[in-house]
Amino acid sequence: MNIVPLWPRVVGALALLVRALGQDAECFADGKALDAEALSAFTWNQLAANKSVEFYRCLHDATSLHTMLSALYFSNSAIPESVTLKEAPGLGTIWLNPEAKEHHLWYTHGHVHRRVILQGMSPTPDIFLDYASCDTSAGTICSVLEVGEKDDACIASKDEACKVQIAERMKELQDGQLAVDSQMKDGEVEGAFCSLAAVASNREDARQALSWLSGHSSAQCMLMSCNADDDTLLDYEAIYACTLKGNAFWATILCLLLLFYYFIVMGVVADGYLVPVLIQIGRGLKMSDALLGATLLALGGSANDFMIGFMSALANGGGESSESDVRLWLGGVFGTGVFINTFVASLVLLFAGSEGIQVNPSVLTRDISFRFLAVGLMILFGSFGFVSTYMALIMNLFYVLYVFLSLRESRRARRASADAAVGPSAVTGAPAPRRGSSFSAGSGPGSFVGRGSRVAVSFPALAGEPVAEPPSFAADSWMDRLKLHAGWEEDGGAIERLSFALALPLRPLLVLTMATTTWDDLVNVLLPMGMCFFIPFGITGSPTSNLYTQAFEVEDSKSPWMARVTLVLFWLVGLALSLATWTTSRNLPPKHYVAQMSFNWATFLTSLLWVALLANEVVGAMQLVGTIMGLEPMPMGITLLAWGNCVDNVFGLLGLAKAGEFRVAITGIYAGPMFNVLFGNGSILLLSSILHGGRTPFMMTPCAFILLGSLEVILLATLLHSKVSGWRMTRSLGIFLGIAYPVVLVIGFAIQYGLYPSDANEDALIATS
Repeated sequence: MNIVPLWPRVVGALALLVRALGQDAECFADGKALDAEALSAFTWNQLAANKSVEFYRCLHDATSLHTMLSALYFSNSAIPESVTLKEAPGLGTIWLNPEAKEHHLWYTHGHVHRRVILQGMSPTPDIFLDYASCDTSAGTICSVLEVGEKDDACIASKDEACKVQIAERMKELQDGQLAVDSQMKDGEVEGAFCSLAAVASNREDARQALSWLSGHSSAQCMLMSCNADDDTLLDYEAIYACTLKGNAFWATILCLLLLFYYFIVMGVVADGYLVPVLIQIGRGLKMSDALLGATLLALGGSANDFMIGFMSALANGGGESSESDVRLWLGGVFGTGVFINTFVASLVLLFAGSEGIQVNPSVLTRDISFRFLAVGLMILFGSFGFVSTYMALIMNLFYVLYVFLSLRESRRARRASADAAVGPSAVTGAPAPRRGSSFSAGSGPGSFVGRGSRVAVSFPALAGEPVAEPPSFAADSWMDRLKLHAGWEEDGGAIERLSFALALPLRPLLVLTMATTTWDDLVNVLLPMGMCFFIPFGITGSPTSNLYTQAFEVEDSKSPWMARVTLVLFWLVGLALSLATWTTSRNLPPKHYVAQMSFNWATFLTSLLWVALLANEVVGAMQLVGTIMGLEPMPMGITLLAWGNCVDNVFGLLGLAKAGEFRVAITGIYAGPMFNVLFGNGSILLLSSILHGGRTPFMMTPCAFILLGSLEVILLATLLHSKVSGWRMTRSLGIFLGIAYPVVLVIGFAIQYGLYPSDANEDALIATS
């Protein structure tokens, strides 16, 4: 008789019960609602004998694996006979198959599962260990259910033999239900095999059983019809399970390539459209360079991180965000800061040479102090396990204070520069910057800029230098206009060429939904209509539940006509605005920008929608990679998501270093993440806490605590080393930071999986008697 602890299964069963309670009950017979867990073997047998839909609907509502397997066993057996043990009333009625010589019984005693083999039809109490405690005042729940011989594998452990049996049972259920249930065939109800997969794997829903059924591609593909409300344009799990037949290697390669593509295109959108219009908006609002750099341009530089966090933390309308999405996002937040402050800082310092980098004491002290404070707040909130509305407000207020100090430092720098009529800049000790310099936003034709320069464009302002205007590109010929809108840079390097090639398939859509800072007689006339066609697609936050799907996929929409009317109104407004733009431009001088601020604000919206759509795909693809590789969401965020988010930071900061702007690069390393951590994440957590009744979970693993705690030590060591070295950051410091990153990462993961090992074998057999 094999014994296995039930507590992991109880946790899964409770989660499944919550899931079931959130759905409309489907288990009915003769017009009466039934409790699937309370049905006897005789009832299951009769429901199956009648080939009724109710058998499958009731099986779908079951929440325990032994109930489901017993029901399936008796669905193909003779009419069961009942046996009652007077000496053990707590065991209840035992139903047995009279045609079976050997009975395989699933004996549940409280939180323990046991396998019992019975010969004949006359069980005795002594074969049920501890049966006497089943009817005591302690209230230990016991049950005895007969299952198939092959089902024994799922009693002892959920090893490969159990998975084979579950996969076979899933196929059996799918074929049987399709033959009698027209609603399942039409996709209106979920198949009973979906519940079987969820219950067997202790998951909340069937699709989460994808990794558990690894190696059984047909069963994995069946899961794709379960919980099919996917919120990404591409169904990555379906591609893996069905298109690639469960091939983990090629699915991982495909997802990594798609992630690379998404990060590249997000950079193209932010570099080519978002940042240039943000500069124009800042100028229109009469913002100073320092304020512009600390607010709008900081948003443009962290657009990827911010929108990934927004789409992850506020998924499903903001009220029911997925815990795995939130863990992925938070992991990205933790990992990005550690990566930039250690590894990227090391690259810049090593690039500077043996003489090191002379820094401004007040600027470096300010930036590292606030960075230390931001990391400390995350550690504090992680120890609490939640963030309240007031705690999120504190994060925003600290960033406001940081902006205030930056503005004051900028005014001091301008006064010092004004006092020095000729000569080096008082802030950096280097020649005074000029508009259009190599580190500014205008390194390419038109409004398109070099790869990663968007994350660097706000750094000069934070260092007390002016923000460069995006250059105007006189696109006189058709070839020049084509280059402008295709994003071609004459002086671009290999990365710019790669970005150009990868973004080319999407360029027509980008050109017709986002404006550049250069007027084009044809494109700008078409833009209002293109924007009004695109906004209904992206404004809902989910590409699969936008106004177009609500309007034209009637079976999935509660009010298709309302969505259709809204769409028509958008289209008519777009057409009217395009006609107004055309008629106005005919009466103005050539190249005169019509309503430029209106185009800038509209492009600000559409560019954020583009980044949000791509960020949503990043989360979907990254979750599949984590499923295939067996990685939890937070480690995925700390590594893959953080590295992807930092691609443009690496290029931007190294571009500054190559241009000799080392001090501006150092400012970017410590000031750059400030907006994302304090204001961006603070705003997301603030909104999430409001939507969740005043507080929102803030989950941190031991690895995250180790990383952030180590970063605090590294920040203090960096500041002390710079002060001791005469406010100079040296190559030795760069070597230390470069070594620190992999060391801290390894220690964090070692502690994480040492203290909290994977629960992959949580259902393994631990005792036999």
